[in-house]
Amino acid sequence: MSRTMAWRKLIERLAPLSVDNRLAWQNLSDKLIKDNPAVYWYPGAGLDLTPLALDLPDNPTGERLFPLSGQEQKRGIILWLNDYADWCNVEQPAFDFGFSKDEIHGELGAALDGVEPVGSFSLATTDYQTGQQANVPVAFFTACIRGGYNLHRRPESGDRYCFAFSAVESEALLRQVFVPNKIQIRVVALIRQGGFSMQRPDFKQYRDLPGILRKNKAAVGRVKAFLVDRDDLTIPGYGPSNHVMPHWGAGGTRLWLQTEG
Repeated sequence: MSRTMAWRKLIERLAPLSVDNRLAWQNLSDKLIKDNPAVYWYPGAGLDLTPLALDLPDNPTGERLFPLSGQEQKRGIILWLNDYADWCNVEQPAFDFGFSKDEIHGELGAALDGVEPVGSFSLATTDYQTGQQANVPVAFFTACIRGGYNLHRRPESGDRYCFAFSAVESEALLRQVFVPNKIQIRVVALIRQGGFSMQRPDFKQYRDLPGILRKNKAAVGRVKAFLVDRDDLTIPGYGPSNHVMPHWGAGGTRLWLQTEG
């Protein structure tokens, strides 16, 4: 499958569970197919929408997030969150996560002006451990962000975004969705990693996810940047930059960039 057709093939395979706004989903799916965006992946994100608050021109990643309105760029990378917990069951009709502005750290000065569900879907995949069929839930939302630490960098009406959420553990999302569908991953946020990975002594998410991404770069591409809230790490092929986001993560988050091709 061609990388340029990745989103078309993925959307064709999505089985609807609950479509809250059919017109919005049609418009969004058309845009996803047309732009075929890469992904800003935030594993173990919970309800943290900080990446939206940090999405301003000249942000240190050099990338902008997938826009619906308000932004000057025509293309962007789409934020895809995942977490694995009972509270994030998107297979329930009329699901409501209750994203709130409280989850965006007050120091960033950004206001979350409403998150609206577009639709929830189920994607039939093959479990990477058992080889049996396993359905991965994928939900799409829109959100509007006003203000931020550089108020003049956003339009007064704010920026509107689309983002995705999957209630699944991180390695399953990577191996069962991103890799087989050749979804390109451009930026990865490794913030407060733990949760399900800490239940498995053989899996250390800060270390192992970059390794799995590196081994599968033929499918998902080469990650451009990692955002990491720990300094006691080694990520082969990447090095820490001087860009630090002090109000995000456990003691601040640093941008790691490629050091080799």
